[in-house]
Amino acid sequence: MPGATPPDDDGSGSKRWWWILGGVIVVMVVVIVAALLLRDGDDDSASPDTSTTSTSTTSTSTTSTSTTTTTAAPTAGPGIGSFSGPANAGCAPAENQTQVELSWSTTNTTAVTIGIDGPGAFDTYPPSGSATLPFACPGPHTYHLVAMGPGGEVTSVLNISGG
Repeated sequence: MPGATPPDDDGSGSKRWWWILGGVIVVMVVVIVAALLLRDGDDDSASPDTSTTSTSTTSTSTTSTSTTTTTAAPTAGPGIGSFSGPANAGCAPAENQTQVELSWSTTNTTAVTIGIDGPGAFDTYPPSGSATLPFACPGPHTYHLVAMGPGGEVTSVLNISGG
């Protein structure tokens, strides 16, 4: 019959199919690897900063490799670790004013203000430290610590009696 393909008596037809199947598998592996590489490159804006460190140790009989990946923590807003002073200012009966020693510690803070008896700054102070502030007798008075930094501000309140 003209145009008909004679059967392969030597088995070369089955060899051809194995070559075709092998080629398809190779192409699929290449496509998958390329897709994974492209996907990893596109996720940079959504993932935090990372750094990778690799070390390799070689001896005459053994090779070992260690990889450590560190992820940078997101930047947190300001925080107040502590804000303290005396519970009682110790006003004497004839005194109109005395002083109190206040101390504080903050994190991720660029400046601190302290207000007396309400919002508004009496003065600006470093992120951590202490200061002597006025206390009008007989009291009580409320001291407001405001820690300012990237991402906003946080407040802590300290009540001191005049007693």
